[in-house]
Amino acid sequence: MSEILKVQPKCYFITPEHASSFWGKYLYLYSGHGELKLSTESLDFESKSLSLHIPLQMIMKIGVETFSKWTKPFGLTYMVLQFLDNGQERTIFLVPAISALAPSWKTCKIVEEWITALGQLDGLSGRIQLPIPQVNPPTILQLVAFFLLLLGVYAILLLIILPILG
Repeated sequence: MSEILKVQPKCYFITPEHASSFWGKYLYLYSGHGELKLSTESLDFESKSLSLHIPLQMIMKIGVETFSKWTKPFGLTYMVLQFLDNGQERTIFLVPAISALAPSWKTCKIVEEWITALGQLDGLSGRIQLPIPQVNPPTILQLVAFFLLLLGVYAILLLIILPILG
């Protein structure tokens, strides 16, 4: 009987196909969300559109990467999970999180906690790709610069749209 070790009620997933699309690269990162569970025997993900049951021995590699600064200006890490599914190699990107509105540096800590939990299981520690990228909270200067950039984009859009509306 397997024992549940960790549960994340909110976990976003991204398929490699979605990640390589224009929509996935620039507009909306996630393919969907569901629940992530780690047990002594498997890693399970369950959502409306995707169900994965991955026995731990089928996990080939676990890595952590960072989304582009274009989509996540303050940085956001995600797990890259490569595994065998009926003899075929598959990859899924996972972002365990509290909520989509949580600061990215807090979500990065949750990703790191999951990597640590996976690394503590027998046989998986050697399959984790290190180092884990670190994402720190933005400085006040970065926040001000980002706000000014958004304000500038908004002003330019207004200058373009107002003459059209007459």
